[in-house]
Amino acid sequence: MTGAFAHRAIFFIRDYNPEQNEDNVLAKMLDHKEAIISYLSWASLFLGFHTLGLYVHNDVMLAFGTLEKQILIEPIFAQWIQSAHGKTSYGFDVLLSSTSGPAFNAGQSIWLSDAHGSKLMPDKKDFVIVFRAMAQDEVGNVSQFNESSTYLMGWLRDYLWLNSSQLINGYNPFGMNSLSVWAWMFLFGHLVWATGFMFLISWRGYWQELIETLAWAHERTPLANLIRWRDKPVALSIVQARLVGLAHFSEFNHYGKEKFDSEGEEEAKIGTEISFDSSILKKEISKVPALSDKWEIYGKLQSLPRNSAPTRLHRRCFLTGRPRANYRAFGLSGHILREMVHACLFPGATRSSW
Repeated sequence: MTGAFAHRAIFFIRDYNPEQNEDNVLAKMLDHKEAIISYLSWASLFLGFHTLGLYVHNDVMLAFGTLEKQILIEPIFAQWIQSAHGKTSYGFDVLLSSTSGPAFNAGQSIWLSDAHGSKLMPDKKDFVIVFRAMAQDEVGNVSQFNESSTYLMGWLRDYLWLNSSQLINGYNPFGMNSLSVWAWMFLFGHLVWATGFMFLISWRGYWQELIETLAWAHERTPLANLIRWRDKPVALSIVQARLVGLAHFSEFNHYGKEKFDSEGEEEAKIGTEISFDSSILKKEISKVPALSDKWEIYGKLQSLPRNSAPTRLHRRCFLTGRPRANYRAFGLSGHILREMVHACLFPGATRSSW
């Protein structure tokens, strides 16, 4: 469709002759081109805004952590097209959706050969051609974009998009955790870093627009009677703008990376502290067949159960290897199990491990 529209536009510009096309379909279409363009415009805007609104709504629901409120629309028309194309009974089979079509075979052998495992961006460093940037002193910056884009997209994906619900819900029970402060600091650091990076790329232009806009607004406010510019307000020079942008970029790049690393170390530390392999405890329990042997090794408990004879009850509980469930079945309180865990000197044994 895109190719057909493009060639039709080329025809109207290059080959169309009004004298040879009087009162036919092409002439009538050109006579009503304003109405046609207006209808196509509002139809495109309608579809575009509704599609964008759907994406925005789903992303907002993801950011708030309420995935169940997303609007999921089934692509009915696309399924119809995919199910209708590529049928051999039609007499023509030219689409890539069919494995027996000539286009598919040509793509496999000619067009897409050696492209399935291609890594275009990371392989740029192995190319002979150098991707030049805008200025002579910026040669090589564009070629380095593959590593930078991967690094930045990892931050955006893992910390700003997937974990944004924790930041938004930082003041309710859903988002209260020990890492919320670091998450907010990372978000703030990323904001300043991204702003500095934008200024660093645009050099002087964005600073000039920003400062001159503020100066223009300031001169047209009542405060202009108190503070006046002696000369016409000017923006930063190129060197000054580069210095400011580089300072923002470097400082908050380091700042954000420090928070990134510290948060990862803290998560790993917390995960190490709370993690426990229950198989170790089960293996240690299986080594001792009965509770009487455990008593001979570890000694008696500090306190006796209140509801029945301790020796017979504990032996029955430990024979199945499920002491906590058996304690509940007998209706005993949890303090007995907690004392048994403290009495048994298994590595890393805690009450939650049982």
